[in-house]
Amino acid sequence: NEATRKVIGDLMNHGRVRRAYLGIAGGPRPLPARARRERAQATGVEILEVMADSPAEAAGLRPEDLIVELGGERIEGVEDIQRLMVADLIGSDVDIVVLHRGDFTQQLLPAGRLREGFSSLSRAQILVLRQEDRALEAELRGRGLNQPVWWMERRLEVPEVRRAIAFCAIAREEEFFPALRSRGVAVMAVRAWRDHHHYTEADIAELIELRRQHEAEAFLTTEKDLMRLQPEQRRVLESAAPVHAAKLLVTLANEAMAIQQLCGLLPVNWRERTGELQQTP
Repeated sequence: NEATRKVIGDLMNHGRVRRAYLGIAGGPRPLPARARRERAQATGVEILEVMADSPAEAAGLRPEDLIVELGGERIEGVEDIQRLMVADLIGSDVDIVVLHRGDFTQQLLPAGRLREGFSSLSRAQILVLRQEDRALEAELRGRGLNQPVWWMERRLEVPEVRRAIAFCAIAREEEFFPALRSRGVAVMAVRAWRDHHHYTEADIAELIELRRQHEAEAFLTTEKDLMRLQPEQRRVLESAAPVHAAKLLVTLANEAMAIQQLCGLLPVNWRERTGELQQTP
């Protein structure tokens, strides 16, 4: 398999194999029916044992936990985890949690199945808040969360569209549609689905019918949703009207400080190498 070929290649080229390490034993397990529907995924990896003093133990993983995603990659079997345990992951374990004002009033982050409670923030090394939410830092500190806080500025870049049907499947759709209107888009109708929704032919037909009813000249969505559309779904939509995406631009208020804090989380030998690279003209 792919993992075996990678091991053989490393041995031939470098004489050794360096692997990342989680410290678990596990096996495949079918996902609950609702999770299968929401993730369009049939199986995950159930943790059967967590090794003492391992990264998995430090992260709070426990037997019977179900791994469905690792480093942004879908996990359906043990071989998926093995494939991701490459040398590049060694020393790169940095959790960054992005907080929204609504998260302070919800039990889960964000609301939904397979999510974590507010107390799980204690495992994060860095927290990120919006500039306009600076008043919430005091509440974080009051809850015993003393990690560094990064402040981000967000700006929505909207293409020149006049009459549009806006749609999305994101966690905060109540912010997306007003933001479009505030930037001069005449939103004729909106359609929102829950976060991580997988678009169907019926959804595409519904959007096309909305365009017909309101005589809109285009569809407008998020970059995330544009990527989630299957090529054929996008082709069918574009046969009715152009499909545009609004681009969310995010910048950190103090990027130099953020880089310095990230470097401080690296192992010492990596930190020294990073310093050398930063000094190289």
